[in-house]
Amino acid sequence: MKKIFINNASHYFRLLLLSFCCVLIHVFWCNFGGISKYFLSQSNKFFEISLDTFLCIFILSLALALLFSLNIFLTRIFIFLANFIGAIYTYYSLHLGIIINEQIMISALFYAEENDISSSFDYWVFIYTIFLMLVSTMAIFGLEKKLKVKSKYSFKKNQLIEILKNNFARLTISIIFILLFLAPVHKNVFVLTYKLKTFAEQMMPSYLIAQYKEIKLMHKSSKKIELKGYEDYGFKLQKSDNETQATIAVIVIGESLRSDRLSINGYDRQTTPKMQKIPNLFAFKDVLTCATSTSASLLCMLTDEKQDEWMPKFASSTNEKKYSVAKVLKDVGFDITVLSSANKDSGIYIYKDFHAPDKIIMASELRKKYMSELNDFGDLLLLQEIKTDVTKNSLYVLGTRGSHREYYGNYTRDFAKFQPDIGHSLEQIANSYDNSIVYFDNFMNELVNKLKDSNAIVFYTSDHGESLGENNIFLHGAPLENAPREQRRVPMIIWMSDKFIESNQKKYANLKKANELNRTEKLEVKHDHFFHTIIGCLGIIPTKKIENSDLNLCDISVGK
Repeated sequence: MKKIFINNASHYFRLLLLSFCCVLIHVFWCNFGGISKYFLSQSNKFFEISLDTFLCIFILSLALALLFSLNIFLTRIFIFLANFIGAIYTYYSLHLGIIINEQIMISALFYAEENDISSSFDYWVFIYTIFLMLVSTMAIFGLEKKLKVKSKYSFKKNQLIEILKNNFARLTISIIFILLFLAPVHKNVFVLTYKLKTFAEQMMPSYLIAQYKEIKLMHKSSKKIELKGYEDYGFKLQKSDNETQATIAVIVIGESLRSDRLSINGYDRQTTPKMQKIPNLFAFKDVLTCATSTSASLLCMLTDEKQDEWMPKFASSTNEKKYSVAKVLKDVGFDITVLSSANKDSGIYIYKDFHAPDKIIMASELRKKYMSELNDFGDLLLLQEIKTDVTKNSLYVLGTRGSHREYYGNYTRDFAKFQPDIGHSLEQIANSYDNSIVYFDNFMNELVNKLKDSNAIVFYTSDHGESLGENNIFLHGAPLENAPREQRRVPMIIWMSDKFIESNQKKYANLKKANELNRTEKLEVKHDHFFHTIIGCLGIIPTKKIENSDLNLCDISVGK
C-alpha cells in the first residue's frame, strides 16, 4: 500500500489542486452572492472570517477530491450543477436583493403558489447564468488539461466499488493528516464543524443541505394536520340590544402592499382617491408585519401568535398549528365563506383547513363564472360572491392578488393611470406597482358600496410589503432581522357601515381614537393587533382571560 501511495502521490495532489480551484470558482465566481452576504454580516471580524473561509474552502476541497477519486466524470457533472444553482442565487442576491432563506425555500418548494422566484425568472437570469457557467466550465476544462487529469466515463457498479477500495484508504489518511495539521488553529472540532455549516448556509446548493431538516419539517406542516382551536378562551358572541340585522364581516388579505404608496397615508401620487372620500373608514399606517413572505406571515397575522416570537418558531416548525381567526367566528355561529382570486393557495391548507370554511371558491371558478361578464380577471371577481341578504351572521375571507409581481398583471388597462407601466425599468416598476394600488382603491370602494346598507364591517391588511429597487433591493422575503422598512410596513384598513356603528358606537369611538393616535405616531400598530381587533370589534369576548387583549383597537383601553 505504501508503494502504491507513493507512486500515485502526484495524481492525488493534482486532484486536490483541481478540487480547490473548483471550490474557489464556485464560491467567488458562481456563488458570489452567498459569500458576499457572509462577509457583510461579519464585517467587524474580517480577518477571522477570512481565515475561517479559507479553512472551510480547504475542507470542501478535500471532500470534492474524494469524489474526483471515485469518478471524475460524475463529479464534473455535480460541479456544473452546483455552479448553475449558485449562479442563479447570485443573480437574485446581487441584482434583486433577494436572500433565498428558509421561508423563501419553503414557499417555493412546498406551497403551490406563484412565488417571487418564479415570477421574476426572466431571460436575464438565463443570460447571466449561462455566462457564469461558460466561464467556469472553460476554467475547469483548462485546469483539467493543464493538470493532466483524465475523465472516467464508466458507470459500472463493480468498477466504482473497486475504485473506492483502491483510493478511499489513502484519501482518508490524507484527510486525517490535514485535520491534525489544522488542530492548532481550531482545537475545538465542534467549533470548526459549526463554522463549516455556517459557511455552507450562505451558498447554494449547500444551503439546501444545511436547511434540510427545517425544510422537511415545514413540508410536513404543509400537509393536512390537526389544527389547534381556541376552546380554552371560551369565546362567546355578545350581541348589542339594538342590533336586529345579521352581521356581515369581511376580512381582506392583501398581497405585497406597502404603507407608504397609499395617498391616504401621505404618498404624493393619488393612488387612493376613492378611499379618501369613504366615511367611517380608518387607515392605519406603517403597520409592522409578522414576516416578509406570505407563507410565514399568514400563519401569524390571522392567529393569536405573538409576532416578536414568531419567526424562530416558524423557521424551526416548533409553532403550534392553529386555526385562523375565522374559526373563532365559526365557533360563535358565523357562516364562513373563503374566496380567492390569486393564482395560488389551491394546493395548501391555508384556505382549505386554516379558516375552517363552510364554502370555498377559488380563482379558476370565479373566472369561469364572472370574467366575461365583468371583463376583469382580478380581485373585483371576489365581490360577486358576497351576499348582502343574509339572515345569519356571515364572514367572508378574501384572498387577493393585490400587488404581487408582476404588478401590471393585477389590473385591467383602464386602471393604468401611471405610464409607462409594462417593463422592468425602475420607472415602469414604480408605475405598475402604483397602478395596482389604484385598482385596489377601486376594489375597496366597490366593496364598501356593496355593503353600505348592511350591518357590516371590513378588515384589511397586507401580508407584507415590497421593495421596488430601493438600495438595489426588489420584491420581498428578506431575513426579518435586516429586512428593509419597505418590506415590513403595511397598511391596515377598517371600515364600519352606518348600521354597524348604530349598534357599536363605543367601539367606533375607540377605533377612531386609536386611528388618531396611530396617525400622529403615538401608537404603533402591528399584525398582532389584527386578530384581537377582529374579535373585539365584532363583540366576541372570552369567558377566560385572553393574553394580549389590550391589542383590540376597538377597546377603550387603547392609548391609555
